[in-house]
Amino acid sequence: MKKYLTTSAALAIAASAASAGGIDRSGQGIGVIFQDTGDMGGYAQFSFGNVSPEANGTFTGGEASPLGSYQQTGFAFKQQLSDALSLSVIYDQPFGALVEYDAGAPFFGGFADINSDAVTVLGRYELANGFSVHGGVRALSVEGSILTFFGFTPALLSAESSFDLGTVVGAAYEREDIALRVALTYSSAITSEFTATENGVDTAFDVEFPESINLDFQTGVAQDTLVFGTVRWVGWGGFNLTTPGDGVPGVSPAEYVNFEDDTITYTVGVGRRLSEELSVAVSYTYEEQGVIPSTTALAPTTGLSSFAVSGSYALDGGVTISGGITYGIPGDQVVENGLVGDVNFDDNEVIGVGVRVGFAF
Repeated sequence: MKKYLTTSAALAIAASAASAGGIDRSGQGIGVIFQDTGDMGGYAQFSFGNVSPEANGTFTGGEASPLGSYQQTGFAFKQQLSDALSLSVIYDQPFGALVEYDAGAPFFGGFADINSDAVTVLGRYELANGFSVHGGVRALSVEGSILTFFGFTPALLSAESSFDLGTVVGAAYEREDIALRVALTYSSAITSEFTATENGVDTAFDVEFPESINLDFQTGVAQDTLVFGTVRWVGWGGFNLTTPGDGVPGVSPAEYVNFEDDTITYTVGVGRRLSEELSVAVSYTYEEQGVIPSTTALAPTTGLSSFAVSGSYALDGGVTISGGITYGIPGDQVVENGLVGDVNFDDNEVIGVGVRVGFAF
Protein backbone atom coordinates (compact mmCIF):
# COMPACT_ATOMS: atom_id res chain seq x y z
CA MET A 1 0.00 0.00 0.00
CA LYS A 2 2.66 2.50 0.98
CA LYS A 3 4.59 2.46 -2.29
CA TYR A 4 1.81 3.33 -4.74
CA LEU A 5 -0.31 5.53 -2.51
CA THR A 6 2.56 7.74 -1.46
CA THR A 7 3.60 8.28 -5.08
CA SER A 8 0.13 9.60 -5.87
CA ALA A 9 -0.06 11.62 -2.65
CA ALA A 10 3.35 13.23 -3.21
CA LEU A 11 2.30 14.47 -6.64
CA ALA A 12 -0.86 15.99 -5.16
CA ILE A 13 1.22 17.90 -2.59
CA ALA A 14 3.73 19.07 -5.20
CA ALA A 15 0.96 20.34 -7.48
CA SER A 16 -0.63 22.26 -4.61
CA ALA A 17 2.64 24.07 -3.89
CA ALA A 18 2.56 25.86 -7.21
CA SER A 19 1.01 29.12 -5.98
CA ALA A 20 1.99 29.13 -2.32
CA GLY A 21 3.83 31.71 -0.23
CA GLY A 22 5.89 34.62 -1.50
CA ILE A 23 7.64 33.41 -4.64
CA ASP A 24 7.60 29.77 -3.49
CA ARG A 25 7.08 27.30 -6.34
CA SER A 26 8.32 23.77 -5.57
CA GLY A 27 7.79 23.41 -1.82
CA GLN A 28 11.34 21.97 -1.60
CA GLY A 29 10.08 18.43 -0.98
CA ILE A 30 12.56 15.64 -0.10
CA GLY A 31 10.18 12.69 -0.47
CA VAL A 32 12.56 10.79 -2.78
CA ILE A 33 14.70 9.82 0.22
CA PHE A 34 11.88 7.51 1.35
CA GLN A 35 11.25 5.85 -2.02
CA ASP A 36 11.63 2.09 -2.47
CA THR A 37 14.55 1.14 -4.71
CA GLY A 38 15.00 -1.70 -7.18
CA ASP A 39 17.33 -4.69 -7.34
CA MET A 40 20.38 -2.47 -7.92
CA GLY A 41 19.45 -0.16 -5.06
CA GLY A 42 18.48 2.74 -7.30
CA TYR A 43 15.48 4.96 -7.99
CA ALA A 44 15.08 7.94 -10.33
CA GLN A 45 12.16 10.23 -11.15
CA PHE A 46 11.45 13.01 -13.63
CA SER A 47 8.62 15.52 -13.29
CA PHE A 48 7.10 18.28 -15.39
CA GLY A 49 4.29 20.70 -14.62
CA ASN A 50 2.52 23.67 -16.11
CA VAL A 51 0.95 26.34 -13.89
CA SER A 52 -1.51 28.93 -15.21
CA PRO A 53 -2.37 31.62 -12.62
CA GLU A 54 -4.73 34.52 -13.18
CA ALA A 55 -5.12 37.70 -11.13
CA ASN A 56 -7.83 40.09 -12.28
CA GLY A 57 -7.27 43.69 -11.23
CA THR A 58 -9.72 46.54 -11.65
CA PHE A 59 -9.18 50.26 -11.15
CA THR A 60 -10.77 53.53 -12.21
CA GLY A 61 -10.75 53.43 -15.98
CA GLY A 62 -9.29 50.01 -16.63
CA GLU A 63 -8.26 46.43 -15.85
CA ALA A 64 -4.99 44.59 -15.23
CA SER A 65 -4.22 40.87 -15.57
CA PRO A 66 -0.47 40.60 -14.98
CA LEU A 67 0.19 36.90 -14.23
CA GLY A 68 1.55 34.49 -16.84
CA SER A 69 1.86 30.72 -17.16
CA TYR A 70 5.12 28.99 -16.33
CA GLN A 71 6.61 25.51 -16.34
CA GLN A 72 8.26 23.49 -13.59
CA THR A 73 10.71 20.63 -14.11
CA GLY A 74 12.35 18.37 -11.58
CA PHE A 75 14.61 15.37 -11.23
CA ALA A 76 15.52 13.19 -8.27
CA PHE A 77 17.80 10.19 -7.78
CA LYS A 78 18.34 7.85 -4.85
CA GLN A 79 20.98 5.17 -4.34
CA GLN A 80 20.86 2.75 -1.43
CA LEU A 81 24.47 2.37 -0.27
CA SER A 82 23.83 -0.13 2.52
CA ASP A 83 20.92 -1.44 4.57
CA ALA A 84 20.94 1.75 6.63
CA LEU A 85 22.58 4.42 4.44
CA SER A 86 21.30 6.06 1.24
CA LEU A 87 22.27 9.08 -0.86
CA SER A 88 19.84 11.24 -2.84
CA VAL A 89 20.24 14.10 -5.32
CA ILE A 90 17.29 16.43 -6.01
CA TYR A 91 16.99 19.11 -8.69
CA ASP A 92 14.09 21.56 -8.47
CA GLN A 93 13.13 25.15 -9.25
CA PRO A 94 12.18 26.43 -5.79
CA PHE A 95 11.54 30.15 -6.36
CA GLY A 96 10.19 32.23 -9.20
CA ALA A 97 7.86 34.95 -10.40
CA LEU A 98 6.29 35.93 -13.72
CA VAL A 99 4.39 39.22 -13.58
CA GLU A 100 3.88 41.62 -16.50
CA TYR A 101 1.63 44.68 -16.69
CA ASP A 102 0.41 46.38 -19.86
CA ALA A 103 1.95 49.63 -21.04
CA GLY A 104 0.37 52.80 -19.69
CA ALA A 105 -1.27 53.52 -16.35
CA PRO A 106 -1.21 52.33 -13.68
CA PHE A 107 2.12 50.40 -13.75
CA PHE A 108 3.56 51.38 -17.19
CA GLY A 109 4.65 47.92 -18.33
CA GLY A 110 6.30 46.95 -15.05
CA PHE A 111 7.30 43.31 -14.86
CA ALA A 112 9.21 40.64 -12.96
CA ASP A 113 10.64 37.48 -14.52
CA ILE A 114 12.57 35.52 -11.89
CA ASN A 115 13.77 31.92 -12.14
CA SER A 116 15.87 29.64 -9.96
CA ASP A 117 17.62 26.29 -9.97
CA ALA A 118 18.57 24.25 -6.91
CA VAL A 119 20.49 21.02 -6.40
CA THR A 120 20.16 19.27 -3.05
CA VAL A 121 22.39 16.39 -1.95
CA LEU A 122 21.03 14.46 1.02
CA GLY A 123 22.28 11.50 2.98
CA ARG A 124 19.86 9.42 5.06
CA TYR A 125 20.76 7.02 7.87
CA GLU A 126 18.16 4.65 9.29
CA LEU A 127 18.45 4.05 13.03
CA ALA A 128 16.77 1.38 15.10
CA ASN A 129 13.04 1.33 15.97
CA GLY A 130 11.86 3.18 12.87
CA PHE A 131 13.83 6.41 13.37
CA SER A 132 16.09 7.97 10.74
CA VAL A 133 18.07 11.17 10.23
CA HIS A 134 18.86 13.01 7.02
CA GLY A 135 21.02 15.96 6.09
CA GLY A 136 23.07 17.59 3.40
CA VAL A 137 23.59 20.73 1.34
CA ARG A 138 21.50 22.74 -1.09
CA ALA A 139 23.02 24.88 -3.87
CA LEU A 140 20.81 27.69 -5.20
CA SER A 141 21.19 29.83 -8.31
CA VAL A 142 18.78 32.68 -9.20
CA GLU A 143 18.47 34.99 -12.20
CA GLY A 144 15.90 37.44 -13.46
CA SER A 145 14.80 40.91 -14.47
CA ILE A 146 12.52 43.48 -12.87
CA LEU A 147 11.13 46.71 -14.29
CA THR A 148 9.48 49.02 -11.77
CA PHE A 149 9.13 52.73 -11.09
CA PHE A 150 10.26 54.87 -8.17
CA GLY A 151 7.80 57.69 -8.58
CA PHE A 152 8.22 58.52 -12.28
CA THR A 153 11.79 57.17 -12.42
CA PRO A 154 12.05 53.81 -14.23
CA ALA A 155 14.36 51.13 -12.90
CA LEU A 156 15.26 48.10 -15.01
CA LEU A 157 17.24 45.54 -13.04
CA SER A 158 18.78 42.41 -14.58
CA ALA A 159 20.69 40.15 -12.19
CA GLU A 160 22.09 36.68 -11.74
CA SER A 161 23.86 34.74 -9.03
CA SER A 162 26.20 31.80 -9.06
CA PHE A 163 25.37 28.76 -6.91
CA ASP A 164 25.34 29.66 -3.21
CA LEU A 165 25.08 27.07 -0.45
CA GLY A 166 22.77 26.28 2.45
CA THR A 167 22.15 23.27 4.67
CA VAL A 168 19.28 20.81 5.06
CA VAL A 169 18.77 18.65 8.16
CA GLY A 170 15.91 16.52 9.43
CA ALA A 171 14.61 13.40 11.09
CA ALA A 172 11.77 10.93 10.53
CA TYR A 173 9.86 8.14 12.23
CA GLU A 174 8.20 5.27 10.32
CA ARG A 175 6.05 2.20 11.01
CA GLU A 176 5.79 -0.07 8.02
CA ASP A 177 2.76 -2.04 9.29
CA ILE A 178 0.43 0.99 9.25
CA ALA A 179 2.25 3.05 6.54
CA LEU A 180 3.06 5.69 9.15
CA ARG A 181 5.70 8.32 8.49
CA VAL A 182 6.36 11.64 10.17
CA ALA A 183 9.28 13.67 8.79
CA LEU A 184 10.57 17.06 9.88
CA THR A 185 13.03 18.93 7.63
CA TYR A 186 14.75 22.27 8.16
CA SER A 187 16.33 24.19 5.28
CA SER A 188 18.62 27.08 6.16
CA ALA A 189 18.51 30.52 4.60
CA ILE A 190 20.78 31.01 1.58
CA THR A 191 22.45 34.34 0.86
CA SER A 192 22.75 34.80 -2.90
CA GLU A 193 25.40 37.16 -4.24
CA PHE A 194 24.17 38.91 -7.38
CA THR A 195 25.98 40.67 -10.16
CA ALA A 196 23.64 42.96 -12.08
CA THR A 197 22.97 45.91 -14.32
CA GLU A 198 20.55 48.61 -13.23
CA ASN A 199 19.45 50.86 -16.10
CA GLY A 200 22.64 49.76 -17.84
CA VAL A 201 24.93 50.52 -14.88
CA ASP A 202 26.88 47.66 -13.30
CA THR A 203 26.07 46.93 -9.68
CA ALA A 204 26.12 44.12 -7.09
CA PHE A 205 24.03 43.18 -4.06
CA ASP A 206 23.02 40.28 -1.81
CA VAL A 207 19.58 38.74 -1.22
CA GLU A 208 18.83 36.27 1.57
CA PHE A 209 16.38 33.59 0.48
CA PRO A 210 14.49 32.45 3.56
CA GLU A 211 14.81 29.46 5.84
CA SER A 212 11.95 26.96 5.92
CA ILE A 213 10.55 24.01 7.85
CA ASN A 214 8.56 21.16 6.29
CA LEU A 215 6.54 18.74 8.42
CA ASP A 216 5.30 15.80 6.32
CA PHE A 217 3.06 13.03 7.61
CA GLN A 218 1.09 10.04 6.43
CA THR A 219 -0.66 7.08 8.03
CA GLY A 220 -2.91 4.23 7.00
CA VAL A 221 -6.44 4.60 8.36
CA ALA A 222 -8.11 1.58 6.73
CA GLN A 223 -7.27 -1.16 4.29
CA ASP A 224 -5.76 0.47 1.17
CA THR A 225 -6.50 3.99 2.48
CA LEU A 226 -3.95 6.61 3.51
CA VAL A 227 -4.27 10.05 5.10
CA PHE A 228 -1.39 12.41 4.32
CA GLY A 229 -0.41 16.03 4.56
CA THR A 230 2.25 18.64 5.06
CA VAL A 231 2.77 21.86 6.96
CA ARG A 232 5.32 24.24 5.43
CA TRP A 233 6.60 27.37 7.15
CA VAL A 234 8.77 29.82 5.21
CA GLY A 235 10.36 32.92 6.73
CA TRP A 236 9.30 35.35 3.99
CA GLY A 237 8.88 38.14 6.53
CA GLY A 238 11.78 40.51 5.95
CA PHE A 239 12.64 39.11 2.51
CA ASN A 240 14.10 42.11 0.75
CA LEU A 241 15.59 42.90 -2.63
CA THR A 242 17.40 46.22 -2.36
CA THR A 243 20.21 47.49 -4.57
CA PRO A 244 22.61 50.41 -4.05
CA GLY A 245 20.55 52.27 -6.68
CA ASP A 246 23.61 52.95 -8.84
CA GLY A 247 21.56 53.26 -12.03
CA VAL A 248 18.52 55.07 -10.63
CA PRO A 249 19.10 58.83 -10.37
CA GLY A 250 17.96 60.27 -7.07
CA VAL A 251 17.18 56.85 -5.54
CA SER A 252 19.68 55.35 -3.13
CA PRO A 253 19.18 52.61 -2.08
CA ALA A 254 16.52 51.17 -4.40
CA GLU A 255 14.03 48.75 -2.79
CA TYR A 256 12.35 46.51 -5.35
CA VAL A 257 10.71 43.88 -3.10
CA ASN A 258 9.95 43.80 0.62
CA PHE A 259 7.76 41.03 2.07
CA GLU A 260 6.39 41.58 5.57
CA ASP A 261 4.83 38.22 6.53
CA ASP A 262 6.08 34.68 7.03
CA THR A 263 3.85 32.08 5.37
CA ILE A 264 2.43 28.80 6.63
CA THR A 265 0.91 26.46 4.05
CA TYR A 266 -1.22 23.48 5.10
CA THR A 267 -2.08 20.49 2.91
CA VAL A 268 -4.19 17.48 3.88
CA GLY A 269 -5.42 14.66 1.70
CA VAL A 270 -6.63 11.08 1.35
CA GLY A 271 -5.18 8.40 -0.92
CA ARG A 272 -6.85 5.17 -1.97
CA ARG A 273 -5.40 2.10 -3.70
CA LEU A 274 -7.91 0.79 -6.23
CA SER A 275 -5.84 -2.16 -7.43
CA GLU A 276 -2.31 -3.51 -7.25
CA GLU A 277 -1.36 -1.07 -9.99
CA LEU A 278 -3.64 1.95 -9.59
CA SER A 279 -4.03 4.45 -6.76
CA VAL A 280 -5.64 7.90 -6.52
CA ALA A 281 -5.49 10.82 -4.10
CA VAL A 282 -7.28 14.08 -3.38
CA SER A 283 -5.94 16.94 -1.28
CA TYR A 284 -6.76 20.44 -0.07
CA THR A 285 -4.24 23.23 0.49
CA TYR A 286 -4.75 26.39 2.52
CA GLU A 287 -2.57 29.41 3.12
CA GLU A 288 -3.73 32.39 5.16
CA GLN A 289 -3.76 35.81 3.51
CA GLY A 290 -0.88 38.14 4.28
CA VAL A 291 -0.51 41.91 4.35
CA ILE A 292 -3.19 43.93 2.54
CA PRO A 293 -2.52 46.22 0.69
CA SER A 294 0.45 44.59 -1.00
CA THR A 295 3.87 46.10 -0.51
CA THR A 296 4.59 45.66 -4.23
CA ALA A 297 2.67 45.51 -7.52
CA LEU A 298 4.72 42.37 -8.24
CA ALA A 299 2.64 40.44 -5.66
CA PRO A 300 -1.01 40.90 -6.77
CA THR A 301 -2.46 37.99 -4.72
CA THR A 302 -2.09 36.76 -1.16
CA GLY A 303 -3.15 33.47 0.41
CA LEU A 304 -4.48 30.36 -1.32
CA SER A 305 -7.19 27.71 -1.26
CA SER A 306 -6.76 24.84 -3.71
CA PHE A 307 -7.84 21.29 -4.47
CA ALA A 308 -5.71 18.65 -6.19
CA VAL A 309 -6.61 15.28 -7.71
CA SER A 310 -3.88 12.84 -8.70
CA GLY A 311 -3.30 9.22 -9.60
CA SER A 312 -0.45 6.80 -10.19
CA TYR A 313 -0.15 3.59 -12.16
CA ALA A 314 2.57 0.99 -11.65
CA LEU A 315 3.87 -0.71 -14.78
CA ASP A 316 6.10 -3.75 -15.09
CA GLY A 317 9.83 -3.25 -14.61
CA GLY A 318 9.64 -0.84 -11.68
CA VAL A 319 8.12 2.06 -13.64
CA THR A 320 5.40 4.24 -12.08
CA ILE A 321 3.57 6.98 -13.99
CA SER A 322 1.71 9.66 -12.02
CA GLY A 323 -0.38 12.65 -13.02
CA GLY A 324 -2.38 15.32 -11.27
CA ILE A 325 -4.38 18.51 -11.65
CA THR A 326 -4.84 21.39 -9.20
CA TYR A 327 -7.47 24.12 -9.16
CA GLY A 328 -6.88 26.96 -6.75
CA ILE A 329 -8.20 30.37 -5.72
CA PRO A 330 -5.42 32.79 -4.74
CA GLY A 331 -6.61 35.35 -2.20
CA ASP A 332 -7.74 38.88 -3.05
CA GLN A 333 -5.21 41.68 -2.87
CA VAL A 334 -5.07 45.48 -3.16
CA VAL A 335 -2.19 47.38 -4.76
CA GLU A 336 -2.10 51.11 -4.12
CA ASN A 337 -1.27 53.45 -6.99
CA GLY A 338 -0.78 57.19 -6.90
CA LEU A 339 -2.33 57.75 -10.33
CA VAL A 340 -5.50 55.66 -10.30
CA GLY A 341 -5.98 54.86 -6.62
CA ASP A 342 -6.42 51.28 -5.45
CA VAL A 343 -6.08 48.40 -7.91
CA ASN A 344 -8.30 45.60 -6.56
CA PHE A 345 -7.35 42.06 -7.51
CA ASP A 346 -10.15 39.55 -7.05
CA ASP A 347 -11.80 36.68 -8.93
CA ASN A 348 -8.34 35.09 -9.09
CA GLU A 349 -7.63 31.46 -10.02
CA VAL A 350 -4.81 29.04 -10.78
CA ILE A 351 -4.76 25.75 -12.66
CA GLY A 352 -1.80 23.39 -12.47
CA VAL A 353 -1.16 20.08 -14.19
CA GLY A 354 1.79 17.78 -13.67
CA VAL A 355 3.23 14.39 -14.60
CA ARG A 356 5.91 12.31 -12.96
CA VAL A 357 7.69 9.19 -14.11
CA GLY A 358 9.56 7.09 -11.55
CA PHE A 359 11.85 4.12 -12.16
CA ALA A 360 13.17 1.72 -9.52
CA PHE A 361 16.22 -0.23 -10.67
